[in-house]
Amino acid sequence: MPRRHVTLVLDLDEAGNPIEINRGWQEDEVSLPTGGLGMTPRVNVDEASLAGVLPDSAAHVSQIAKLNIDLEAANAAKVAADIAKTAAEQDRDEKVETAERDRDGKVMQAQADVIERDATIAQLQASLAALTAPPAYITISDRQFFQALALNDLITQEEAEAAVATGTIPAAMAALVNHLPIEQQFPARMLLKGETAFRSDHPLTMVLAGLYSWTPEQMISLFEAASRL
Repeated sequence: MPRRHVTLVLDLDEAGNPIEINRGWQEDEVSLPTGGLGMTPRVNVDEASLAGVLPDSAAHVSQIAKLNIDLEAANAAKVAADIAKTAAEQDRDEKVETAERDRDGKVMQAQADVIERDATIAQLQASLAALTAPPAYITISDRQFFQALALNDLITQEEAEAAVATGTIPAAMAALVNHLPIEQQFPARMLLKGETAFRSDHPLTMVLAGLYSWTPEQMISLFEAASRL
């Protein structure tokens, strides 16, 4: 039976693993790696002898191809993981920014609400103060005025009735008016005889308070009491 020869070329990597196989079936010699001896031996290898070499070489090549596929898959998975991580970080940052904007908006709104509340409270306090503050002056009728004087024993009841009915000035008050400067006596008598309403801030009221040695508070108290008569 004639022998069949094959040309076999094995290229090895740095680890000594075959990375390429070239073969041709013919009567020829085979070139093998020298292992650094500086010469290339030439041998004849038949098909039967090669049978034990080729399966291992094919397995190495298949293993390398599989490793390359696994490496590419691992790289692709890493890229996908990096993309997912970046997307997650961006989503987290956007949520943080949104939360901070919402928080700042709520803080600003709360501050505006506080300012508005304080303004409303100040307005209510001012209105309440205006409603509860004593009036700048008190106005009473001539009847209330002379009646209050009689109740405080400053004039008699008969004098109070005559003052209201006929405009007669009570004697004690007439004596007080006579102590005024001459130019003030006539206006004072006209006021006491003909005025139908007396104000607590009228100049004559202040003069009467001085003549009776009243304090401003006592005069206001007299007018407040008279206003309830």
